[in-house]
Amino acid sequence: MNNFFYKLIAFVFVVVLLQVVLVYYFLPLSPQIKLLDEYLQKKYQIIYFGDSIIQFSDEKDIDRSSVVDMINKINSQYSIGDVSFPAYDSGVYEAMMDYISRSKNRPQVIIIPIGLRSFSPEWDRRPFYQFEKEKFILSNRIPLAPYFFKFFATLRLVDVNPISQQQFLETPVYYGDDQIGTVSYFENNERFANITKENIRDKYIYSYMAPITINHRKIESLENLLSIANKSGIKVYVYITPLDYKNGKEFVGSDFMNQTKANADFICNVVIKNNVECFNLAFDFDSKYFSHPEYPSEHLNQHGRGLLAEKINKLILNKIDD
Repeated sequence: MNNFFYKLIAFVFVVVLLQVVLVYYFLPLSPQIKLLDEYLQKKYQIIYFGDSIIQFSDEKDIDRSSVVDMINKINSQYSIGDVSFPAYDSGVYEAMMDYISRSKNRPQVIIIPIGLRSFSPEWDRRPFYQFEKEKFILSNRIPLAPYFFKFFATLRLVDVNPISQQQFLETPVYYGDDQIGTVSYFENNERFANITKENIRDKYIYSYMAPITINHRKIESLENLLSIANKSGIKVYVYITPLDYKNGKEFVGSDFMNQTKANADFICNVVIKNNVECFNLAFDFDSKYFSHPEYPSEHLNQHGRGLLAEKINKLILNKIDD
């Protein structure tokens, strides 16, 4: 009996070991984390967080360079590491900042874009946007533990689905302080397949019209990451990403400007309270700089990415050594 038990333990150990080797050499845990490791090892001076805005290009663009590539064309003085990925937000950035703070090689500066839409239920509560695997890998301090992620997930020691699809659909949607429905209405693809003024208006409301408060979990993550940066001696710059405010105002009315300005000001006040500079670029770009279908998106065309690169160079890179 004991002999069988020891053989079983040995078998399990070998299987787990092979899984670790397989993942380590053939299945990178995350391309973005691998890039981040590379930037830290090579002692890049600047790490640039971000979502899809950084790398998105329109099919009509002649120049499809990312925002970071465009910054490098303007100012090649600094090495800039791009760790952007679609739907990343302050929750992921918090885990990244914790990971960077434990590295022996830390960047001189970290640039953090914050999108107003990332606080909406559309983004904040979407199950696919929770990135629990990435957060587990970045936050775990036990050697080799990240390579056992699938094993832990199978045993349900890691919650890979913190928000179910049903919970997402039942999430309240607000217009100011008033609840106007739940996510299920705004995620009805059949209804919104028809591009109407009413549907466009509803999507702008869904994306931007809920007030951001101190209790929002993305605000908590923002404060945590700024605290980690301050304690680690890492210089951080935050900016609010541009949005197509003119179309928002056209379809929603003056309420759109009132709410988005209040939300942007609230975020910057939180940042400034943590002794970090905050640049509000939310209302700096005309509609011509955006590349999106009828429904709202912060994606920029090549002219928009170029303008953003110029602003980041002027507001941030030109101040680094001051």
